[in-house]
Formats: sequence, C-alpha cells, structure tokens
Amino acid sequence: MKKILIIALFAVLVGMVSCQKPEVIWEDNANPEVYIPRYGYTQQTVWDVTSGSYDTYLGVYCGGLRPANQVNSITINYAVDNAMVDAYNEDITQQYQGELVALPSDCYSFSSSSVTVTPGNVDAAIPIKFNVAAVKAAIEANPGKRLVIPVKLTGTSLYKLSENEEYTKTFMEVSVSEPAFYFFCNNYGLTLQSTKLIYGTTGNNYKFDVLAEGVPEGNYTVNFAYDADALAAVYPGETAYPENAIVLKNSSVYKDNSNHAYLEFELLPENLEFFTTYYLPISISGATEYGGDEVLGKFFMTVEMKNEYEKSYSSTLVVNNVEYDESLPDNAGNIIRSAAYSAKKSATTFASDILEVNTCANNTIAGATVDKQSATTYNNRYIRLKVIPTEDKSHYGIEYVIVTDKAKKNNTPDFFEADPTQESYYDWNEEKFVLNYRWLHIAKKDTNWVYVQEIMQAN
Repeated sequence: MKKILIIALFAVLVGMVSCQKPEVIWEDNANPEVYIPRYGYTQQTVWDVTSGSYDTYLGVYCGGLRPANQVNSITINYAVDNAMVDAYNEDITQQYQGELVALPSDCYSFSSSSVTVTPGNVDAAIPIKFNVAAVKAAIEANPGKRLVIPVKLTGTSLYKLSENEEYTKTFMEVSVSEPAFYFFCNNYGLTLQSTKLIYGTTGNNYKFDVLAEGVPEGNYTVNFAYDADALAAVYPGETAYPENAIVLKNSSVYKDNSNHAYLEFELLPENLEFFTTYYLPISISGATEYGGDEVLGKFFMTVEMKNEYEKSYSSTLVVNNVEYDESLPDNAGNIIRSAAYSAKKSATTFASDILEVNTCANNTIAGATVDKQSATTYNNRYIRLKVIPTEDKSHYGIEYVIVTDKAKKNNTPDFFEADPTQESYYDWNEEKFVLNYRWLHIAKKDTNWVYVQEIMQAN
C-alpha cells in the first residue's frame, strides 16, 4: 500500500513540474539605437539651495534592447557643443522664439565625457552639477535671453546612435527658482476650499497635504500662521474668518521628500453668524530651511454656517386643486385637478432651527393658477420650515414661516397655511419631512385651494 502511495505522489510532483511554463526571454530589436529621451529643447530648473550647488542629470537610453538580455557594458560618449547654439540662432524658423546664449562653463560641470550603461540595464544618467551663484549671475547678465547647455551624443561602444540626429541632441534651458513648500490643494493656483459648519457641533477637523518643490532631502519643520494680510491682498473686502474660531496646529514635520507635512486645524462655529461667508486665510510662514511658495503657500477656505437640516432632498408631491366652498369644514371642496410629481430640492439654512425651501415644482399645477393652467405664477416660491424638537424624534413639530423678504415673485404664495386636516412633522431618525400645506390666491381671482402633500427625504 505504501509503495502505491509513493508512486502516486511522485507522479503528482512530476506533473506539477511539467505544468510550469518556461521563462520567456524576448529578443532585442534588430537595430537598437542610442538616443536622449529629452531631446530637442527642454527646460531645467536649478534650485537655489543653501549648499550653493544643485545636482541633476540628463538621461540616455538604448532603444530596442531588453534589460534581461544585456550582459555587456555600453559606453556612451557626449560633449557640450556651443556650435549648436550658433546654428539654432541662424535658423530663421527659430528666431521668433528669441536668441539662445550658451551657458558659461563656470556655471556647471560634468564629471566625465562618457557614461556607462551597466549590464542588466538599458539606460544611464549623465550627472550635472550646477554652481547656483554663477548661474544666477549669468542670467542677470543676459536679460531677455535664454541660457542653454547644448549637449550632443558623440559615439557609443555598442550599437549605434539614432539615425535621426535630432534625437541625439538637446538644448537644456536653465533657470533658477527658490525651493519652497506649498499646499497641494493649491497646486494649480489659488483654489478656494469651502465648507459649511453645522451649528452647535464640535470636532470640525480638517487636514491638507503640504508638499515641497526643489527642497533637498532631509527633515524640515514647516510652520503655519493665520494671515489676515494675505486675505486682504488676494480677496480684498471679504469677511475674515475670526481668528478666535480656529484651533490651528502651528507646525508639521516634512520628511525626506516621502512623508508629507500636513496643515491641520479645527473650526469652532460658536463665534460665527448665519448668512455670512467667511474667508479663512493661512500661510506657510517658514520652515527649518526655505519657506512657502509666494502663491501656492497661501491657503484660503470659505466657511459658512448651516443647521443640521440643510441637505439635498428628494421630494415627492401630490398636488390637488380644490374648488373653494365656505359651507364645507375647513373651507374644503371638490378636487378639480390632481397630479403627482417628484423634484430635487436644495434646502438652505435660515437660522439654527429654520430651513428655507422651494414650495413647489416648476411647471406643475402647484406652480400655475387655475384660470391660466399653463402659467407658472407660483414657480420658485419659498417657505421656511421651523423645526421644533420634541421627545419623540420621529415627530418633531413643524411651523411654517411665511417668506415676505424676497422678490415678490419668490415670496410665499398668498394665504399660505398648514393643511388643517393633515399633520406636518419632521422625522429626525429618517431625515424626512412630511409636509401638508395649502394656499389660496385671492389677488388673482383664483378662489380654489392648492393642497400639497409632500415628503422630502434627505439623499
């Protein structure tokens, strides 16, 4: 029995080995070529770092080769060729872009005239060291001109240079910039953040990434400050967010270009008012070394107050147009038109316990008079809902507050009132308004009631 088991196990192991696919090694292209990926006209920022020198590189690449196949070193030769600048300036097709000037040789240095692609690789980096002070002096001495390093490949120990000569040359235009920290959310300019605080809440905490550009490897403490002057400069006349309504973490650590620093703060709504848009200004005030970007190192956030009922709602409405009859209870009558609708409603805060909302859907019978059924007399009319908390959270009370301070065509319809036969309430647990209301528009000689039964469910 044991012998049978051993034979079976051996067969399984053989089968497992035989099922493994052999490693596929792709062949190189028939005609590999060596070239500069950043060929043509490129731009190179030299960062004004405190060390006084800035290191970067120019890449070279062996096209058509696969790293797994490479067992030999490849030597690629290169040179600075200022004659390329003269040829460029003499080319009439380039003249509209401005004159090029060869960057003086004391501004930079190459460690060699060749670079080696090591086995198992198909690319290499030509190191370049810049003398920052010399580059700045050269730029100042040549205002309005573009200073470049003209580099070309001159040979290779294996394979060949690209047959397209353009791919073996580059003009590296050099400029100098200050290293700086910046807010990632402002990466493309002064982009306002925005938030609405719910009245009476705590724990309104915010966190935003802080990145760096041109800052050398190392650990830096980045400092933040409330900056009313920055607000006045960028958004003059706007209301500053009260400094006593924010708890700001004044610093954060940035580590080795891999761990972001963070702007962190908590907003306190107690000192804010409804119907006011505040602008919160924060700046990067400095760091262990370097500072904040002049533009992107500014952070602005608009802050508004809202109550807990301000949400987006999906609304379903049953609308009845009822013929007025004084002899009937509650002035009821016969239904002469009826329809059901759905609508999206964006409610807004009016006070800590009052919400403002559109009363009816446009182009419905709730938005038109009876004598002119296609008219939209009641479109975009508003009502305010005062929520009255009770012990039963599923049946908070509702008080209708008539709107009279908007434009006449937006005020609450005439003779608006709660439906005396149906309850209106707010279900806090389900975030749902159950509304029953009606109105009568005597001014238009419309003696019919418009009854609306509406459910507003928070999305």
